[in-house]
Amino acid sequence: MKNVQQILIVVIALILASLACGTFEVGIETPTTEESSIIVVDNQEPNSDVVSTIKETNPSLDEIEDEPEYTIPTMAYIGPDNNIWVLEAGSETPHQVTLDANLGGEGTNIEYMNPSLSSDGTLLAYSLLVGTPSDSGHDSTYGMWVLNLATGEQRQILDGRSGGFSWKPGTHILTYGIGLDLEYFTSLNDPDSNLSTGIYAIDLDSDETLELVAPERGYALAGPKWSLNGRFLAFAEVYNMEGSGLFAYYEIEGQEFIAWDEAVGNTSWSPDGSLLTYTRDIYVATGDERLYLRPRQGSEQLLGPNYDGPAYATQPVFSPTGDHIAYRANLDGPMTDMASVMVIDLTGGEPKSLGQFEDVWEMLWVPNGSHIVFSFGIYPSRQIIAVNIFDGSQTILAAGDQPSLAGQ
Repeated sequence: MKNVQQILIVVIALILASLACGTFEVGIETPTTEESSIIVVDNQEPNSDVVSTIKETNPSLDEIEDEPEYTIPTMAYIGPDNNIWVLEAGSETPHQVTLDANLGGEGTNIEYMNPSLSSDGTLLAYSLLVGTPSDSGHDSTYGMWVLNLATGEQRQILDGRSGGFSWKPGTHILTYGIGLDLEYFTSLNDPDSNLSTGIYAIDLDSDETLELVAPERGYALAGPKWSLNGRFLAFAEVYNMEGSGLFAYYEIEGQEFIAWDEAVGNTSWSPDGSLLTYTRDIYVATGDERLYLRPRQGSEQLLGPNYDGPAYATQPVFSPTGDHIAYRANLDGPMTDMASVMVIDLTGGEPKSLGQFEDVWEMLWVPNGSHIVFSFGIYPSRQIIAVNIFDGSQTILAAGDQPSLAGQ
């Protein structure tokens, strides 16, 4: 299995990406080595004051008498037919926005992936893989596109494979990394810094672009992820072909590049950008993953149970209200796909299970923090569900997976 993954990675990495970059204003000047500073933060001893600070500013679940009104924003997702579908806010009937997906059939293979809605739900970014028949099987080409859901206009943003992308909250600014040349990984020690790429941004309202964050430590940057207030942009410094990169982030206002110099896996910001949560799921699950909470420049502390045996935690996501974290707990270890969807109230109390589900992915919060949305089930029968964190009630939203919500 690992050999297959490596072969796929090699094939993908051979596809070069290029983008002509201009300039536009996003509240800062284009970062340069002279203007920006690099801060490397060492891992320190756990700080027990983090949760107590949250308790002072947020009520616990037991103190909330009136449950917030449930609203589901506009949702984009990949349907069972592998096309992109959209369920508009307030509607019960989704509509199809692509028509030509073709996986495993004869002729050209077309695959849509990673739909991502802008905060206002009007623009949809996605990846497109096209496999053209050849003597060797299929020649694959990648692209990153944006669809205007109001006008139907589509435009290609990147000709080639991206290194992950995300919308800056409250804007039409799309940030993304660029797929790497295979030669970046050929060094026996460190990657080739001459082939490093940064994080780029395009303003879809003005069509202007820039390199938002330069690769200041010699590593290529990938997987951009914004804090909800738009002040901090997290990303990975890529140092290996497989697994998680080194965690780092960029402070927009101060133009500072801050590197933790360690791999912690998938991270999630608190709404104000003061805290991050992660489980150290760096490559494949080992059973040692636990839920952690950490200030941007502080030290981590363990949240929830320190499991005995093979149980582990993964996929943590901060609520938009900042007082809850949802995560997946595989209580029977890495050898099973069954997992409990958990929510922990940072103002007090023990982690609460919202039920067991098979093959859980893409956990998201609705903007008012009352429900968690995620996909589950075995392909091709996957479903997208909303679960009420107060009473555990469940609502099936659509058949499909890879959900993206507006308002994020």
